[in-house]
Amino acid sequence: MKTVILRYKNRKLYNKSTGKYTTLPEMLNLGLENFIVIDYTTKYDITSKITMRAILEQLEQKPEVFEGLKATILERL
Repeated sequence: MKTVILRYKNRKLYNKSTGKYTTLPEMLNLGLENFIVIDYTTKYDITSKITMRAILEQLEQKPEVFEGLKATILERL
C-alpha cells in the first residue's frame, strides 16, 4: 500500500501515515514506488511533478545522488 502525501496550498507536504509534515528528501527516502502525492485542493495526483522537483533539488545539493537514481529514472521513461 502506498503512502499518501497531501500537498497543501502553502506547499507543505503532509504524510497521512505518520500524521506529520514531511520534506522532499524524506519523501524520496520512502522509495519512488511507495508514495503518491495528492493536491489537497484539487484532489489531483501530482506525484510526478513533486517527485521531479524533489529529485532536482537533491541533484543541486548532491550531484553524486544522480548515479543512484539514474536507473530508476530511466525505467520510468
